[in-house]
Amino acid sequence: MSWGKVRDWSSKRRAGKSDPTIVQEAHEAIIDMELWNKVHAVNKLNNEQYSSQSNNLKGEFILTGLLRCPVCGAGTVMSKSKK
Repeated sequence: MSWGKVRDWSSKRRAGKSDPTIVQEAHEAIIDMELWNKVHAVNKLNNEQYSSQSNNLKGEFILTGLLRCPVCGAGTVMSKSKK
C-alpha cells in the first residue's frame, strides 16, 4: 500500500507530488472473504444483466439529446420499458 503520493492537492495539484509512504506488510482484513466473494458475485451478475439489456433503443429516437429541459438544460434521453 502507498500513501501520500500527492500532498496539498487542493492548492498544489500535480506539483505537490512527493515520495509516498509505502507499507509492504499485510493488515487484518476489514471484511471476511466470504462476504467479499458474495459481493463480487452479485456485482458480476448485475453487470452481466445490465449489459445484456438494451433499455435505450438505438436509432429510433432521433431527437434524443437534442431536446433540452427548459428548467435545468439537461438533454432528453428516450428509453423503452415494460412499465
